[in-house]
Order: sequence, then structure tokens, then C-alpha cells
Amino acid sequence: MDRDKYENYTRHTEKIALIRFEDVTAGEEYLDSENLEKFRIVVDYMFSVGAPVHIAWIPKFVDPPNGIDNDISKDYSMSNANFLFTIEYLLKRNGVIGLQGYTHQYGKEVSAEGTEFNKERNNDEKNVRKRG
Repeated sequence: MDRDKYENYTRHTEKIALIRFEDVTAGEEYLDSENLEKFRIVVDYMFSVGAPVHIAWIPKFVDPPNGIDNDISKDYSMSNANFLFTIEYLLKRNGVIGLQGYTHQYGKEVSAEGTEFNKERNNDEKNVRKRG
């Protein structure tokens, strides 16, 4: 598919599926340039068949045990630039972004690996407001 010649897509079937990628964040596998290129290839394919792509985005990746606090609004590294390029790429192909949670983690857990809310954690308004 020639990336410079996109036209408005049309559905090729009567049935359509939505693909949702969970826990997309500038950390771990999503900082690898090869993985980001593969992700863009999937986005291209989905766009070509008229199927929407949704990502559940985590803006800030933290990994306290390894001292990682990657805020893409403050760290202008090449890997973060490639990640942001991929997010923009998705948007230009009718992708949708939903906010998964600013860090999507609890305490000293790694982003996207722990549980933020359950019967023991952040289970009342006072605790939730305290985090904000």
C-alpha cells in the first residue's frame, strides 16, 4: 500500500470489527523501533480494509524498581519521538485514542502491570482524590 496515496476508505464487507490495543505506552515493547514499525503495518492494513483501530494509551510509563519515569512530554529522546510519530500515524489513519490512565499503575508497580482499583486499593472517594 502506498502510504502517500491514501483516500477515504470504504468498508469492503457488511461486518466490521474494531481492534483495540491495550496498554500502549512509551515503555518496554513500544519503545522498540521494529515493534513500532510492525504496529504501523497493522494500522495500514486495518485502514485499507476500513476497520477502525483503537488504542488504550498510557501517557507516562513508570517502572519504579528500575528507576524509569518516562514522561514523553518532557523527555525528547529519539525513541519517544518514534513513539509519538506512531501515535500521529495512527490518528492520520482514522485511529482512536482512549486514555487508559496517566501511569496506569499503583505504588511501586510497573505501568500496565498492576491493579489500580480493587476492593483494597482506591476503593473510596478519599483515596482516589488523594492520588490526584
